[in-house]
Amino acid sequence: MAITLDNFANEMATEFGEQYSNPDVALLFQRWTQEVFGEIVSSGRWASQNGFQSVTFTPGTASYTLDAEVSEVKTVTDLTAAAEIAYFEVERLISRGEDLTASGVPTVWFYDGIDTTSVAFKVRFWKVPNDSRTVQVHYLKQPPTLALDENIPLPGEFLDVLRLGVRALGRMNENDEVLYKDLRERFEGRLQLLAARFQPKQRNASRLRIKQLPAVNQSTVATGQ
Repeated sequence: MAITLDNFANEMATEFGEQYSNPDVALLFQRWTQEVFGEIVSSGRWASQNGFQSVTFTPGTASYTLDAEVSEVKTVTDLTAAAEIAYFEVERLISRGEDLTASGVPTVWFYDGIDTTSVAFKVRFWKVPNDSRTVQVHYLKQPPTLALDENIPLPGEFLDVLRLGVRALGRMNENDEVLYKDLRERFEGRLQLLAARFQPKQRNASRLRIKQLPAVNQSTVATGQ
């Protein structure tokens, strides 16, 4: 059932016997709701947080800034080649002696820090793109800051977990340590159950180095072709 941040905070304040018409009370329960919502979203790789962004290469440009809402890049797909571009740590490329300025069709991406203007992730590609093809970035969103009249973007099963988390903060605010710990344990337990149900099982990465990085065509390197 959809419910706005304002209505949810009002519901929780009423449960605690507080007057939501009091601005200080309203602000406190709104803040608690946003805080627990953010914790729930950040606790796992939930399908409800999936997002996609298209990036069109500029020939000769290796680094690109992603949308500000990106929390984690999951996959990058070359739409022209219909193939996934592999993630690989830049340190491993360097240890292999790869030329990070080499031009060609990108087969690897890695994080390139933060754009200080937009405070968003940057990703860099290797090889440096030599055409204007488009890639699709599949990512997880950061927890959004909700407006009061905005529906809380969680599946229905998560709302009871959200209530447990807000109740725990309320009891902590009252210095009721026993009840706080009980509610907090129930909150974490329910969250683990939802994670087991909703989160896809991650496959273990291959330990074979030949599968961890696209192979370099040594004959081409040797001949300079």
